[in-house]
Amino acid sequence: MEWSIRSLSKRCGVSGEAFSDGDSVMCFVFKTESGEIERTDVLERNVPALKAPGTLVGFWRRVFSSDPAASADMKQKLVSQEDFFFSLFDVPPSEDGEILKQFVALYLERKRILRAAGAPENGFQNFVHVKSKKTFSVPVRDADPETLARLASVIDAFII
Repeated sequence: MEWSIRSLSKRCGVSGEAFSDGDSVMCFVFKTESGEIERTDVLERNVPALKAPGTLVGFWRRVFSSDPAASADMKQKLVSQEDFFFSLFDVPPSEDGEILKQFVALYLERKRILRAAGAPENGFQNFVHVKSKKTFSVPVRDADPETLARLASVIDAFII
């Protein structure tokens, strides 16, 4: 399976309209029928017109900025990362989604957004979202080197 996710887009994937500073943009990650992972950025107002190219793996919201310094704002990044993690629990489970849950959870634990609760049990680790106190049961998987290499580029692409 090939994982090639585009970086942040500057145009709406539905209308082709260029994003303007302050636009609310929804970022979607899909798995196509051919098994490829694809990312689509859409103006929030155009989301109802989006034709999904496959199975939804996850999504998050961001505010577009053409200023590189503003788009590097850590708070916005963390909100997008949290939103993406939450979305992994809002879509039907998939093997890719389950693996991503573990990697994103570990990343957010390092950023102190999630906290591990106890030891892993029956193949799952519970994580508590620090702000909301909501508990997420995340599958614990052993990833082979091929999977790690494949996911490294994906995580780098959408964990902004």
